[in-house]
Amino acid sequence: MGELYVRLEKNDEIFIQPSHYFQIWWLASRPMKNSTKAKILRRVILAGIALLAVTILWTRIVPIGASPQPFLLASVDEGHRIPDRPYQIYYNDAGAMHSGNFWTWIVKDYGVFKVVVAEGYSTTSVRRGEVSMPIRQRKGGIQVGFTKRHKNDTVEWVDLP
Repeated sequence: MGELYVRLEKNDEIFIQPSHYFQIWWLASRPMKNSTKAKILRRVILAGIALLAVTILWTRIVPIGASPQPFLLASVDEGHRIPDRPYQIYYNDAGAMHSGNFWTWIVKDYGVFKVVVAEGYSTTSVRRGEVSMPIRQRKGGIQVGFTKRHKNDTVEWVDLP
């Protein structure tokens, strides 16, 4: 392939290698070195990168779908996992203020971010690790058992993706 030159102003030329063809509408308007367009473009790109970094950091700390205040202030990861699945189990443990069943988040870690895939109440024995999380296999996948209410032991089944 041949060489491509873009004429900007008077004698200014930019060489673009054939393997790096791209179309940017503002490139041919004037030199980018100190132009207003270049400054605005740099600021927009930096703002986008900063926003992306903050979003990634935030979703690594607070999973998508979880309320920030209880997750940041009272969530506990005891290391409980669902066997053979990439899920983590977090409990809302408010300490001495707590009574009844524990609010529980089941979180899937996608590497860059985390997502809540199921949530509900778990019994005290599940929270303390005395018994494992109620799990059952179905044709469509796996289901997890949560209690129906804050102070109830009746199990309600929720599908996991």
